[in-house]
Amino acid sequence: MRRLIFLFLLLINISSYGITNVKIILPESEKDVRYTYYLDLLKLSLDKTTKKYGKYQLNIQYRDVTRKRLISYLADGSPDLDVIWTGTTIEREKIMLPVRVPLLKGLKGCRLLLINKDKKDVFSKIKSVNELKKMTAIQGIDWPDTSILTANNFKVETTAIYEGMFKSLNLQRVDYFPRAINEPFDELKARPNLNLMIEPSIMLYYPAPNFFFVNIKKIELKNRIEEGLNMAIKDGSFDKLFYNHPSNSEIFKKINFKKMKIFKLDNPFLTKETKAIMNKKEYLGEVKRVVIKV
Repeated sequence: MRRLIFLFLLLINISSYGITNVKIILPESEKDVRYTYYLDLLKLSLDKTTKKYGKYQLNIQYRDVTRKRLISYLADGSPDLDVIWTGTTIEREKIMLPVRVPLLKGLKGCRLLLINKDKKDVFSKIKSVNELKKMTAIQGIDWPDTSILTANNFKVETTAIYEGMFKSLNLQRVDYFPRAINEPFDELKARPNLNLMIEPSIMLYYPAPNFFFVNIKKIELKNRIEEGLNMAIKDGSFDKLFYNHPSNSEIFKKINFKKMKIFKLDNPFLTKETKAIMNKKEYLGEVKRVVIKV
């Protein structure tokens, strides 16, 4: 009997210290650098929780798939995918488990405008949000931002092709391309041949946190990531990564928030649970400092 108990405890011990495989699918395009910060943040959260949950290994695949397809994979329980990061909506929180920690400290809802350089003077004369609404934006066909802009009566063209958005703007088929505040700097660097720039005087803002999501059956993985992020917030390593990561560091060097016209929009696509965290200082300190108080 003692031998059986010993073997049982040994099996439990081996299981608890097994390696957790976390499967991720990343874009195939070499120019798509949007994922690097989120991948580093995911690693940070998993590193923080190895003592409790054990070691982990990231298994990364590269595929040319849309965000909509990734959400479908995760919601359907694909064996190839465990975690994605994306903007949240009521529908997405029904079919996937959200880790309700805003990954960009609330700044995901701050949208800079990519424009064609030939239209710099046109945009510099815009004084009101109604003037901007007369122009045409481009967005991803399945992005939450598309629905938010449309709900606020903006004119929006859509496409499923990420690179096509930059080409349409370069050819002046559309007027502007709203980008999350940490995205356009690297995007322009990756496309130096295009006649594009960041419009320096206008910013859109709406509450739009982006979260990590996991399959609804993987509660332990959701809890692990959430605990790791909150540990990183508490010990300061979240802020250290956020402010020093190459994807984010230029935000505070190149943007003068106080001199920008900030047009605030509504977001009718948030769950009550997500709305409840939107005033938590530890999650949204940065957006409160640079946007809400402006």
